[in-house]
Amino acid sequence: MMAKPKVLLLEDEALVALEEESLLDELGYDVVMATNADEADRLMNLHRQDILFIVTDGDLGGGRNGPTWYADLRDRDQKIGRTTAPAMLVSANSDLVRRAEDMGYSYALSKPFGADAFIGRAGGLAEDALAAQQTQRR
Repeated sequence: MMAKPKVLLLEDEALVALEEESLLDELGYDVVMATNADEADRLMNLHRQDILFIVTDGDLGGGRNGPTWYADLRDRDQKIGRTTAPAMLVSANSDLVRRAEDMGYSYALSKPFGADAFIGRAGGLAEDALAAQQTQRR
């Protein structure tokens, strides 16, 4: 049996995290969940090879926010010539959502969100991630 692709979910709001996890699970992903940036770093170190894509919240209520964490991850990866998994920002902060592409995100979604919108963007993100993996193997 083939292992399900993993998604790293960085979300500090329990109810939102459960909703996002449920939607990702329905799409066939194994969700690795972090509630803060330090935990996300630890989980990326453990599961990096298996992470297909990343979903982050914008504001995490303390410490580094989602976009800062993702920028740090991209910087670390760039320094060692590693490709960073693509990511989607899901945030109630409309300013962050507007600037998501400039911050390196492939997709952005405003909270509150509809399930169809989340599923559509997650599907697009998975396609992007799989295409990037194919390119790297060549």
